[in-house]
Amino acid sequence: VNWFFPNWHLQISANQFWSHEFWPTSVDTTVWEARFYNKKATSVRERLQLEHFTSHITDTMLEDLGNIESMQAGMASGARPSVHFNESEILCRHGLEQVVKWSSASTVKDALS
Repeated sequence: VNWFFPNWHLQISANQFWSHEFWPTSVDTTVWEARFYNKKATSVRERLQLEHFTSHITDTMLEDLGNIESMQAGMASGARPSVHFNESEILCRHGLEQVVKWSSASTVKDALS
């Protein structure tokens, strides 16, 4: 997954790529947009492969979304005051640190320092 600060990422496979954009709408809600890009199928076989792959990745995304919604509900419960990322999630942690850094910076120069 290739993340582009602050809210967009790109995933690439052999025959297509797809992107995700995350648009916060409040402190606890977000609009998630996914787009798929692929070449036009030139045969029934290619069309079936494309449909199979797209349906599989869509199911995976919906599973992730269900987990994210459950995590948000858990965070909103107040049972834990914070969430800690482990070392295998260092890229997620770095991304969030950058969002905090840029959101609290007074100028671009401060954000880049």
